[in-house]
Amino acid sequence: MGVVTSLFRALKSVVGNPGAMPALRQVPGRPAAGHGRSGGGSLSSPDGASGRRPVHSARLLQVHGEELVVRLEGELAGTLGLCTTAEFDDRTYAGYEGFVGRRLNVVVLGWSDLRGLAVVSRKQAQAQLREELQGRLEVGAVLRAEVWALQPYGAFVDIGGLHAILPVNEISHSFVKHPGELLRHGDSLDVRVIAYDREAGKVRVSAKQVVDPWDQAKGLYANGDTLLGSVTGAREEQVWVRPDPYCGLEILCPSVPGRRYEPGAVVRVRLGTVDPEARKLRGRIIGGVGGSR
Repeated sequence: MGVVTSLFRALKSVVGNPGAMPALRQVPGRPAAGHGRSGGGSLSSPDGASGRRPVHSARLLQVHGEELVVRLEGELAGTLGLCTTAEFDDRTYAGYEGFVGRRLNVVVLGWSDLRGLAVVSRKQAQAQLREELQGRLEVGAVLRAEVWALQPYGAFVDIGGLHAILPVNEISHSFVKHPGELLRHGDSLDVRVIAYDREAGKVRVSAKQVVDPWDQAKGLYANGDTLLGSVTGAREEQVWVRPDPYCGLEILCPSVPGRRYEPGAVVRVRLGTVDPEARKLRGRIIGGVGGSR
């Protein structure tokens, strides 16, 4: 199926519903709607076809089989376009409906002579951004990331063309059993690059290392302090307790054999190790207050 045929097939329901269709406008340097070469469905070659293409922001509107209808933003605001699933990403997905409403980076591959419709590629935009980012990316850099997918072991985030893994134990200083407890698809957050394999193109990032809570903890806690706190999680022989006052760190305590710790239960903890250099905050539970806070 030709690109233009696919475009009009995918846009049929949008074009047929005036209320769902954003106002189209002539893109500078492109033929006005209804004008141009005969046939009305040919594609105009994009400017600078032999070089790098400008990257534009777009919002995914609808999914029609293997065609994704997008609305361009910024200087091309009001222009509808098509991104096929083959031009969406290097990887394939079981479904694309979950991406509806998300903002995408795209490049324009061509223009329809009819109504100024664009044919776009997210995959090629990501490749351009990835090439630019790889040249300046280094461990320690803080970047803005968008959550792309969630797995039990962590979140895949987009850091501007590159997919990076945010391990579950690097999301927060608090106990996190599953990334979905704190993150959702499309969320934006700051991350710090903690590992980068340039040859393999693999990046590992951390959200909890962007801001160091130990800067506050140094004057807040001391060995021997007794604090109240809420249980946030328990695993095997360990219990995580969020103390009051709280600065982003949780106290790791050994569990008492035979006792069950419910999330939210209030306990009394005595600190045994406050070591900013080793980044350890340890204590032991010396009593339960009961209930939750």
